[in-house]
Amino acid sequence: MKPSSRLRVTAPLALAGLSALSALGLGACSRGPIDLRIGVAMPLSGPLGAEGRNLVRAAQMAAEDIQAAQGTRGSGLPGARVAVRIIEADDQAEESGAVRAAEALMKQDVSAVVGHLTSACAIAAAPVYARGGVPQLSATTHPRLTQLGLRTTFRLIANDDMQARALARHAVDEFNDQGFAVVDDGSVYARGLADSVARQLGAARQPAALRHGYEAQATDFPELYAAIERRQVGVVITTMELAQVRLLLQGLVRRGLRQVAVLGGDTLKTGPLPPEAALVRRFVATTPVTEAPEFGGNGRTFATRYKARHHEPPADTAHYVYDAVHLLAQAAAIKGSNHGAVLAQALPQLDPAVPITGYLRFAADGEPRYGAISLYGVSKGQWRLIARSSDW
Repeated sequence: MKPSSRLRVTAPLALAGLSALSALGLGACSRGPIDLRIGVAMPLSGPLGAEGRNLVRAAQMAAEDIQAAQGTRGSGLPGARVAVRIIEADDQAEESGAVRAAEALMKQDVSAVVGHLTSACAIAAAPVYARGGVPQLSATTHPRLTQLGLRTTFRLIANDDMQARALARHAVDEFNDQGFAVVDDGSVYARGLADSVARQLGAARQPAALRHGYEAQATDFPELYAAIERRQVGVVITTMELAQVRLLLQGLVRRGLRQVAVLGGDTLKTGPLPPEAALVRRFVATTPVTEAPEFGGNGRTFATRYKARHHEPPADTAHYVYDAVHLLAQAAAIKGSNHGAVLAQALPQLDPAVPITGYLRFAADGEPRYGAISLYGVSKGQWRLIARSSDW
């Protein structure tokens, strides 16, 4: 039997009311603060545990910063308050664990949930939150999450359909008629994104010469090497994890196949840039995540503060988690309610600003209104932004 989901509650924190409350007549309310219990469901153990804990800390920082703003200029009316509790649950990066974590959070009467880290976990847990009427804010990218048709599901970044369009368009525009291979590692995220890329290539009349799914443990890629050596493939589009892509790069270099361009999704930017990236023709990544410092002053400050406090940089979606906590707190304050169904109904209608990304707006289907995909290439051993667009 797998271990049960872990759950922990941090101390309640106070939230200063929003200036918008004045117009709604809620600022002078004399009752106590609204008790807003925000669940943060992430892998807190196992291979992805470090990243999950990183994201939980971002949520806790948001709650603490909200408390610190109490009574300061621009923080709103001090009489309108929300007491924020961050409740964390370990999904162990497994679908069954995600369901257990979601059920545990529901038993804790959470008002909303930020999570999960992986698409598979977010999709598995979504019906649990929907049954309880609790909004789920997720920075995962598989299109199926919002295609479930649940009114409680909201995505914080652009989905994989847009990322697939960006990958395919760049491949066709830059490497026309050079032959494409599309490979994945079999995960829900990787297979879904790779399938979407393959469809986009077909629509552009440049179908993939090779479409192959490897196991996540694969260390050698003979079918791919053979296709390259037969000159059927000049461009590899991969949605595998970074560690596996590095093995692929090493294999290409070892076999003298340095003429190949390697394009990939956001997993290529989840760790240090592999030194082998400089040894192939091109190494390009797309991502729906705009890094915190790229948002300007508040983003740079957040990244600096996080690293100083926790002795590591924030995870790539930490600032989205941070902003999601602010957004939920603002929604509760504006609506004067901690009821999940009230918050879920309000989120597509609200237009408040959040500290780092500036705007988190949702369409009726829960997708972000302003999601964008960034395209990065390698120059002098560093990632460099090539383009960013919401229209690929």
